[in-house]
Amino acid sequence: MPSYPDQINVENYESASGAAKRIQKYLKNYAESIGYNPSEVIIRKPDDNRDCWAVIWGEGPENWAKSLKRGDSIGGYEYPENRGSPEIKGLSTNPKVDIQCGKGYILEFYE
Repeated sequence: MPSYPDQINVENYESASGAAKRIQKYLKNYAESIGYNPSEVIIRKPDDNRDCWAVIWGEGPENWAKSLKRGDSIGGYEYPENRGSPEIKGLSTNPKVDIQCGKGYILEFYE
């Protein structure tokens, strides 16, 4: 059985960059704990074409971002029998950072 990292809460992060960096760090640890390559969890900074930070894990469990955003565990979408408490809390309750699910494998962070 994998040794998962402890649950985190991003509800009180003041900036999109801070929340995105913390979630990327968590997901890298989580990926490694379940046998995925942690280098596949990437962060994207805002640029001329995008106005938000983003954490992307294209090779992760199917729709992991949707699962977390709706309050399930990372693998809850792909494996409904494994739904449970989310590993990352505060995605919908942070008053300063709007965190959206861009696609099933992308979380976007807006200020």
